[in-house]
Amino acid sequence: MAAILCYVTDRAALPAPQTDSLLSAIRRAVAAGVDWIQLREKDLSARALAALAREAVATARGSATRILINGRLDVALAARAGGL
Repeated sequence: MAAILCYVTDRAALPAPQTDSLLSAIRRAVAAGVDWIQLREKDLSARALAALAREAVATARGSATRILINGRLDVALAARAGGL
């Protein structure tokens, strides 16, 4: 069985503006062939997390990368993410 590479997000560790930096990091991870990207942004409101998740899912569309949402089934379903 092959190893799975998972990128767990933490926009607080990124330079400002954090959301733009995070989306850039997600684009780079998708381009690099990361298997799973776990959005773990616990401080975001449901609305902000859903917007971020939709953009991440759109970025990964057409690739093998799956976007996972940490602990928010409602957001995962709304964004059509690859998992929870």
